[in-house]
Amino acid sequence: MYIDLTQIAFPGGKREKNETDLEACKREVLEEVGWDLDGTEFELLGRLDDREVKAPASARRVMVLCCFVFLQKEDVAIKTDPNEISLVYWVPVNEILECRRWEAVSFPITQHLFQGTNSILNALVGSYSFYGVPINENRRAEHIIEGTPRPSTAHRLFPLWGLTLWMTSDFLEQLGHPCIGILGKPRYSSPEVDLFISLMYTKKDLQTSLVRDRMRFGLGYITVVRVAVALSLTLKAAGVYAVFKLVGKLRK
Repeated sequence: MYIDLTQIAFPGGKREKNETDLEACKREVLEEVGWDLDGTEFELLGRLDDREVKAPASARRVMVLCCFVFLQKEDVAIKTDPNEISLVYWVPVNEILECRRWEAVSFPITQHLFQGTNSILNALVGSYSFYGVPINENRRAEHIIEGTPRPSTAHRLFPLWGLTLWMTSDFLEQLGHPCIGILGKPRYSSPEVDLFISLMYTKKDLQTSLVRDRMRFGLGYITVVRVAVALSLTLKAAGVYAVFKLVGKLRK
């Protein structure tokens, strides 16, 4: 589903007081797409592992993400909430499993580690990227909200990434497809940040923290990234200082 034509997501939301996780799931699906999961058209297959989501800047727990998988046995009409959803698409599983379609989705490191940063700091620290799957907006929509503005580009690609891709991969990794394995380790545009993280975090640590428990970014990994960024800035500052000292000596 497209929310405001910018993000792809599954139905879901916050659990209400005195409500179980499954009850919250059923309520959110009914509110957002009009499907009654208690109906005979659906069958609960199971629950994926819960994932603790933490804020990268503070490592504070933001939420525990719970995901349920249902089998749709019959066609059911979609009735969406126009305040939350713009378009609904069915995407073939094979489209997600094509390794050649996966590409990096990049963000500034400072966006997630610090607050009140500027473009200069962004340029100094660099960005990090995760893999995502571009979904073509020009495919046939299953349901379009009346009056929804269309993107200016006819073949605009939206990335399936982040929490939505992680939930999808949790389910699809049971197929043992090699694409799922590349979800884990972020790539950093700054070579020294990548180097410092590699020195402080072994390959085994990264595989454990970022692949098997993809969203359980514990304080350990966040601390390592912060230290790597600090070392990178220190190295750059030392380099600038050395250049000024050298220039000063040459002028003398």
